[in-house]
Amino acid sequence: MATLSISARSSLCASCIRRISWDDISQLWFPFHRQLRGKKKSAKRPTTINVKLLEDIVGFGRKGSICPVEPGRMRNTWYPRQKAEYMTTSTIQGLKPQNLVAERDFTFGMKPKEEPIPQRKASEKERVVEIQTRLLLPQRASEIIEASLPPSLVFYRTPIAATEPYFPFQEPTSRSRRVAASSAAAELEAASQPLPKPQKPQVTTIFGSVSTTDIAESMKAVLAGSTEGARVVFGAENITIFQDEDDELGHQDKGIEEDRLKALGDFRVEVRVKGGEPVIRTVSIKAEEASQA
Repeated sequence: MATLSISARSSLCASCIRRISWDDISQLWFPFHRQLRGKKKSAKRPTTINVKLLEDIVGFGRKGSICPVEPGRMRNTWYPRQKAEYMTTSTIQGLKPQNLVAERDFTFGMKPKEEPIPQRKASEKERVVEIQTRLLLPQRASEIIEASLPPSLVFYRTPIAATEPYFPFQEPTSRSRRVAASSAAAELEAASQPLPKPQKPQVTTIFGSVSTTDIAESMKAVLAGSTEGARVVFGAENITIFQDEDDELGHQDKGIEEDRLKALGDFRVEVRVKGGEPVIRTVSIKAEEASQA
């Protein structure tokens, strides 16, 4: 056995010994001598094929032209419907050199987009004229107010309880003094005394005033019942509350404070549209209890 093993070992040549020893060493260096595969450098297949159109096709070309198209479109749609045919060798040989150019006409059969016509902006003067035609003339507006508004507009408010007037106590003069006074002295004394002041009219104030804005809104509600009345334009600035100039007591004692009414009673107001004639109406403020009764 020893002789056989020695003879088997001696049969290996020097090249075999080097190859075996190199394989053992290369296993230790395997991570550093790994073979990496590079990218394939083979040419890519074409994504389109040239076909001959058998009819006019929008976006590709007219009948008889050569057009590049995707293989799937040709295989699934055009060829089964006989819209195009494949370019075989015999077909290519039968064409003239100038007809061998394959080109797609993207604009064939396409309708040009219609550009929107720019709208001309109306001038400031034209817009003013258009707005003015919708409004009524001042004279016509005054006539509508005169014909539509009732003579009196009634508002109801809760009155404030009035306090009783205070009269100071005056001691009566003695009988002896009146008897002793002569008639001349009595006349002189009466002449020297000042004239009594006129008694102030009693005013019943209310909770919540009636302003010119309230009056304007009430008038607009009445005018809204007609087509022309709804076109009348006015506001609180067009309403004036009358104040008597010959009143010595002052307008505040009558329940009028600028553009507000703060007492029960009847008051005159004027409605004047700009450029129109004035319209006089009466605003009557009554106690709320009377309205509920």
